[in-house]
Formats: sequence, structure tokens, C-alpha cells
Amino acid sequence: MGFSNSIIAIKGEHIHRSQEIFRIFNYIDNKKDQTFYSWDQASEYLFTNYVEFANKEIALRGIWIDNGWTMICDPELVDPTEENKIINLSKLLNTEVWTFLIQTSSASYAFSKFDLAKTRSFFVSKGKVVANAGSPLLQEKGFNINENFCVGEISSIGKNLGININPDSRLDYVVKELAYDDELKAQLARL
Repeated sequence: MGFSNSIIAIKGEHIHRSQEIFRIFNYIDNKKDQTFYSWDQASEYLFTNYVEFANKEIALRGIWIDNGWTMICDPELVDPTEENKIINLSKLLNTEVWTFLIQTSSASYAFSKFDLAKTRSFFVSKGKVVANAGSPLLQEKGFNINENFCVGEISSIGKNLGININPDSRLDYVVKELAYDDELKAQLARL
């Protein structure tokens, strides 16, 4: 079994706008938050329970503030791939948004930067570059932005931005239960 993680990093402290943030992804806050004081506990809860909740049309998402960034963890690996919604999120908050995706069992690694529009994205899977759009960024300098891209580069690019995609600090990690709205339910029914 591999390691999976997907992170949305929003520049600035926007946790007080979490309902607006999650509405962009067609979620309704059930107001059944759980707070954990270590990332190990929060991530264990998220990754152990997300399938059970998804079967009840509820998304589990972690949200916290770290080093001036609002961080969202999606254990389903879905929200960071919703480019139009990420663009809308960047516009709503008038700030840059980064997404990071790690899935070691499929050797899939990706990052994207949005700043009112998608400005950069890179995705490699099974040793093949699937997407490489936009001009390389300063934060990428010195890394293997090619078919050899891996988890180490993802973490390092995040660190260059002040984003810790594998938190180790004692912070307040809030796990939210988010109901699917009618639009999302209809979209999923068409699949």
C-alpha cells in the first residue's frame, strides 16, 4: 500500500471563511468539526474514515493554518484536481492557491499554482510527464521537473514557499464533515 496525500494551500489566513471555501466545491458544512492537536492524529482520522463518510455523501476535509497559509487536506484526492473550482477559489479570496498531489502506489505526483487563473501545473505518473503547463517558477529551480519527479521534490517545492505539506507542528487541525450539495449529488449520479 502506498502513501497518498492531497493538499490545497491558500495564501493567507482564511479559515474564518471555510464555509465559503467549501461551498465552491459543492459542500455544505455539517458543523460537526473535530479538532486534533497533532497532524498524525488528524491524518489518521481522515485517511481511515473518508470512505465510510463518502458512502454517506459526506466529505471529510482537514483545514488548518500554518505559516501564513490556509491548508486543506483532501484524503479522496479529488478537490485539488478541480481546476475551475480552484480558479474560483483564488478569485473569491483574491490570492494565490497551490495544489499538491502525492500517490506513491501509482507513482503520481503533481503541483499547480493558481493566481486568479492557472499559471503553472506539472503532473507525472508512472514515470511519464502527463502535464507540464506554464513557465517554470523560481521555486522549481534545482529540482527534477521531468519524468523523475517524486515525493521529495513535491515536499521541497512546498518548503520553498513556506508550505509544509507533511506537517509536524502542534497546531489545531480541524476535520470537517461536509455534506454533498444537490448539484454535487446530481453530478455524481451521472457518473
